[in-house]
Amino acid sequence: MSRHAHEFTLVLLIPILFIVGVVYLMHGAPTLKDPSRAPPESVFPNSNTNPRGNSRPPPTDPVDQFIPPSDPTPEEIDEQIRRVAEEQMQIAEKTHKISRPGDLPREPVRPPPELADQDEPDIESPNEGRALRVNTVEGGTVHTGGGGIVGGDAALLEGMDDVMIPSPQDAVPTPGGGSSGGNANTNERMDAVRDAFKHAYKSYTDIAWGMDELMPQSRRGEDWLGLGLTIVDSLDTMHLMGLTKEFDEGREWVANNLRFDKNRDISFFETTIRVVGGLLTAYELTGDKMFLNKAEELGERMLPAFDTPTGIPFTTINLATRHARNPDWNGRVSILSEAGTVQMEAASLSHHTGKKVYNDKARRVITSLDGAQKPSHGLYPVYVDPQNARFTRPLVTLGALGDSFYEYLLKMWILTGKKDDMFRRMYMDTAGNIIKHLIKTSTPTGLTYIAEYENGPVDKMDHLVCFAGGMFALGAHHKVMGDDEELQKEHMRLGKEITRTCHEMYARQSTGLAPELVRFNPGSDFMPGATKYILRPETVESYFVLYRLTGDTMYQDWGWEAFQAMERYCRTPDGYVGVRDVNEGTGKDDKQQSFFLAETLKYLYLLFAPTSLTPLDEYVFTTEAHPLKIFNQK
Repeated sequence: MSRHAHEFTLVLLIPILFIVGVVYLMHGAPTLKDPSRAPPESVFPNSNTNPRGNSRPPPTDPVDQFIPPSDPTPEEIDEQIRRVAEEQMQIAEKTHKISRPGDLPREPVRPPPELADQDEPDIESPNEGRALRVNTVEGGTVHTGGGGIVGGDAALLEGMDDVMIPSPQDAVPTPGGGSSGGNANTNERMDAVRDAFKHAYKSYTDIAWGMDELMPQSRRGEDWLGLGLTIVDSLDTMHLMGLTKEFDEGREWVANNLRFDKNRDISFFETTIRVVGGLLTAYELTGDKMFLNKAEELGERMLPAFDTPTGIPFTTINLATRHARNPDWNGRVSILSEAGTVQMEAASLSHHTGKKVYNDKARRVITSLDGAQKPSHGLYPVYVDPQNARFTRPLVTLGALGDSFYEYLLKMWILTGKKDDMFRRMYMDTAGNIIKHLIKTSTPTGLTYIAEYENGPVDKMDHLVCFAGGMFALGAHHKVMGDDEELQKEHMRLGKEITRTCHEMYARQSTGLAPELVRFNPGSDFMPGATKYILRPETVESYFVLYRLTGDTMYQDWGWEAFQAMERYCRTPDGYVGVRDVNEGTGKDDKQQSFFLAETLKYLYLLFAPTSLTPLDEYVFTTEAHPLKIFNQK
């Protein structure tokens, strides 16, 4: 065949093949019954994910089933080509709208139309719905009967008989009121965060009500404790935001459906901080004894976890059989952060019930760790044998497995009205050793970070470590170092500098979201070591603490930038999810963490709220962001 014949044949074949291909796409390929429910990633070619953006099979919900289309007309083919091209152009524009952290818009970022919850009602004004559930007795003071008991020190009983229950005006002040002043900008930010919570919680109630957590991509619920985590963990957030209807519905679920006879092994630590802590704060905010009774029942069921020779608790417990153990996967040892992060909840439970057993058990954990033989640097490795209180590996970190142990040393001292000096002494010893052995400075920018230690410093910092900025600042504010003004200034400076580093972990990513961890390298500051972001709260927690203690609105601006990035990359039609790659903003996980509602959105809301709402001289926040009233406060 001649060259001209080949060219003529190609001229005829190209348009024919194009038409055949389009017809196949329209007729032969399956289509979604409701394309608007698919996330933006699904329109890109070469995607290796299903329409929900995860590795699981598509759900069986009828809305997600594939149906064969009818034969397309030429007009429909043209319209399909135009629509697909337009959608891909819109997605590309949205995906690349933020090219640098500095380009983040200063106004509230609304989700793209295909991600907006069209059925969700407009946000209420924070001035509406003020009639919160508050049961008070004798001028707002709820008497606990037996009095509060902390440890074996009788001096700690003084001033702990009552707990003051805030009035509705105290609990949810009018935006712009209180000691922080306030303006339209902060009010709008409060409204935006509140709107985000309503979207997250409505998605949970619509899809996963009564289960632990929502899986937005696959539109189903997940149970890993079987205790309605999202409801219990979010009660105080709803109360503080003035979401009366949602709070009352949650209260009814707790009263009628929260049961502790589940025959399964669950995390002793997670159950304590999320469920016991959530119930205790709900009780303090409302005076509703139902919450306290539930917390006491659960606390009593978990006491066998402390039945070890040292009192250091096992990591898992079965609430039905009350059998506790350490699983084989972690070498049958206990974890520092888990053993050392139940003391606030236990002390509060003893305080309100008058039963000292909870606090005594939890406090014995700390005395055992205090007396354990530590490495020469004086810090606490993360793995400890509950049989003899010996540390089994040299790893020291303020990140995963170690973090909240250090936090609770300070916060227990504050919670007890600064009367339990063991916690103050241990905190000051560990803070000094952290400064001496773990505080490092990057090059070339000079960012302050907290390294890990295992046979020498390891230049790695988890996002979890970002709580430490707020911790150092809070200790300085409460003068945990006594009258040493120079040391007080140094701790405040460290708090600010660590928080600045955590801000840079967000600002230097194209999405404006921080990675799960970073590794510091000479000459380049840091690089992401794990690129995912799972809705973590630690950085905005430190923003909240630093803003409350300094009044510097820079921390509000930083929090707002982080929130805008969450709205842009984490919001879906059915809640919020994590991002697998903070450099690209691509890939979503399939979990709306309960701590996103309990911690991240609560801290963001309080960051913009009047400082009269949960003031830091009257409340101390647990590691799950549940505010507990300091014992000597009236």
